[in-house]
Parts: sequence; structure tokens; C-alpha cells
Amino acid sequence: MDKAIEKAIIETANPALAPGKSKPANAAANRKIPFLQDNAPAGDAPQSKPLKDVLYEQITSVIGGDNPNQFFSMSLPGTLLDAAQYTYNVDGNQPKPAEVEANESKLANKLFDPCKIGAADSGRLLQNQYKTALEMLTPRLNGKLFDAKTKLRRVLMTPYPYNFGDGSKDVLTIEQVFYRLYEEYVSEKLAWAKEQLAKKNALAAKYPDNTAIDYAERDNEYLNWYETVAEARTLAVAEKFGKVLNVFSPGDMDVIAAILNSGAGREVAQASQALDNVQKMNPDGSYVYPVTLYPQNWFNLLDTSFTTIDLLQSPAALSQRLAVLSGQRSSISNNINALMAMIPDEKTVTDFKEAKDKAETDSAAAVAKLSADGVKVTGDILNQALDIMNAGGITGKDAGTNEKGASLLSRVIGGITPDMVNKLIDDTAELQTDRQNRKSFFLFS
Repeated sequence: MDKAIEKAIIETANPALAPGKSKPANAAANRKIPFLQDNAPAGDAPQSKPLKDVLYEQITSVIGGDNPNQFFSMSLPGTLLDAAQYTYNVDGNQPKPAEVEANESKLANKLFDPCKIGAADSGRLLQNQYKTALEMLTPRLNGKLFDAKTKLRRVLMTPYPYNFGDGSKDVLTIEQVFYRLYEEYVSEKLAWAKEQLAKKNALAAKYPDNTAIDYAERDNEYLNWYETVAEARTLAVAEKFGKVLNVFSPGDMDVIAAILNSGAGREVAQASQALDNVQKMNPDGSYVYPVTLYPQNWFNLLDTSFTTIDLLQSPAALSQRLAVLSGQRSSISNNINALMAMIPDEKTVTDFKEAKDKAETDSAAAVAKLSADGVKVTGDILNQALDIMNAGGITGKDAGTNEKGASLLSRVIGGITPDMVNKLIDDTAELQTDRQNRKSFFLFS
């Protein structure tokens, strides 16, 4: 920035620094341009974080996790838990007592606002919010699907005469005839399965030993029996199934049942029904809902099992830290040994000190002698210069502008230039005048 521009900016920002005005004592500090200064207050020490923030950061650093959709929510002050209110014999498979069940339900069904640190719960309960959400939902009826279901039901209710061979003259519907024939088919198939199981049990009782010979005998006799009776029994099952197919296909009936069972909206009723089935009335007027906390013996962790040993780091971390410190110790030891090798013995140090003291003494004496000689020479030169100026008639304040006197001194005193002579004349003019007035001569020694 140009000096003139910078000066104008400074004078505009600080009128006290304008020409003709006295500068304040702290003018050096005011030379800073205001709009170029830092807005941060000077000298402010960095503020430490609040205890709750430090506590939260330390806990999250131990828990870990990098899911952006999840974060740890801490209640400060926390909730005081008494282990006696939740304790029961979990290891002995004791059923959870009603009091413990109620206490766990009250503890787990509290809702908290989605924040990192909160003072307390929001006052709302999970079951109330869930039930309110269900009550706000209304199933939407699909008219086309309802009409289709009505038509299918009319088909199933169509009268269908069928002779079962029992002498009955009742006229049944397609649905009734189908399921009666289907029941006979299932009963025949079940009887054949029970017959096979009974034969296997009989052979196991006949050959009870678990040996290879007994296993072979069982398989051989069962195979002979199955080859004898299986074909007739399977034909009887096929006959029953054929009668079912003559009326209605089981596959088609499954499709019809699936259509009749379809439809959106019943899930809301089922969820509400399930909530009503599990709730239990509490003497305080609230409802208790079953809650399972993991691990199930979590109340044992409420005891004061935490000791100072738990504050220590893991053995792996301590071992790694010891390895680093050992390396640092070795490096420092090597540096100390290198420095010790460079330090001379005591005699050499004493000789160096004596030589240093002698050199300092000689140097001081030489400087003093040189200073004295310089003072004497300077005095002689001044006396000689004054004599020359008096001899040449050069006196007064105009001696420094007298070219004659300067030229005369330059010729008489060699080794100096006219400029140096003019400077010498100016410096001694006042001394010359004083000497003439007092009629005395000053000697320089």
C-alpha cells in the first residue's frame, strides 16, 4: 500500500493522529486499521467445555458407532434405579413376578425427545402413543374385491345333489359336499400313515437292540410288509382323492380361500386386538405390558461392581504405550551418552577457563589503552585545528561555510576529506568561540 494512502486511511480512522495533533500514549496500538483488525477480543483464554458435553463425548467414544440415523441419548440427571425392585431368580427359571413385570413395564415404556442430552422423559408412554396411532387409522374397503368375494360365496353356496351311499336325501351345497369328501380323503390318508407308524413301532419292539443286525432285520421285514399292503392302501387314498376332484379341485378351493382371506385393513384390527390381549390392569389405574430386557439378569449390573481397576486401560493398550515409552527412554539415553562423550575432562576445562580469563584481561587492558590513545590523539587534533583556524582568521558560526578554512585544514591535516573538515569545523566552532571569550585554552589529554 502506498505510504500516502496508508497515512490518509490512518488519519481518517484516528483523527488524533492527524498532522498538528499530539499523538496519544498508545499511538502505536492505534495505528491498526479498524476494519483490518480481528473481531475476537484480545487476550481471551479458550473456554473449557461444560461437564455434560465432556461426559457425553467420552461415553460416545466408548460406545462407538457411525450410523448417521442413530445417536446416543443421555438423560441428565439420570433415573435412579433400585436393583431390589427388579430382582428375581433368573438362573433358577423363576417366573417373573407381577411386581417386577410392572416395574420393568413402567421403566421401558417411557418416551424421550430425540435429543442428545435431555433433562427427563417427555411424559408420554409408548403404549398410549401406539394405541392412539391405531385408533386414528380406518380400514379402506375395496368395492371391487368385496363384489368378487360375494360372487365366490354365491358359487360355494350353490346346491349340489350328491349321493354319499348312506341313504341320506339331504341336498347340500358345493362347499359342504367338497369338505365332506375332502374330510374322507384326509381320514383315509391319516389311517394309512398311522398303520405305517404302528408297523415301525412293532418292528422296533421286536428288534430292540441298536445293532447293525437288528437294523437290517427291521428294514427287511418292513420292506416285505410295505410291498404287500402299500399298493392297496395307496389306491384307497387315491379313490378318496378322486371323489374330491369330481366335485371341486383342492387347488381351486385354495385360490378361492386366498381371495376370501385377502384385503387390506384387518391388520389394524389385529394389532389393536393383540394390544388388548397382552395388557394387564394395574392397581394404580394404568396398564402393564410385558417387557423383556436383555440380558435378563440386567439388574445384577446395577450393583457397585465397578472398581478402580476398571479405569485402567486394556493390557494391549498398556503394552503399546510401554513400548513407545521404552523407545523414548532408549533415545534419551543415547543422546545423554553422546553429550557425555563430547564433554572434556576436568583438567582440560580448567585450562580452558584460565586461558579465557587471561584473554579477557588482556582484551580489557588493550581496549583501555586504545581508548586512552584515541582520546589523546583526538585532543591533539582539535587543538591543532583550532590553532590553524585562529592563524587563518577563521572564527565564529560561519566557520563551517568558510571554504578557505576547510581547504587549509585539509592540506595541513592529511587523511581527511573536505566534508570531514567541514563537519569538524562545525563541531568546534562553539568551542573556539568559548575559548576566545574566556581567553583560555582547553587541553585534551
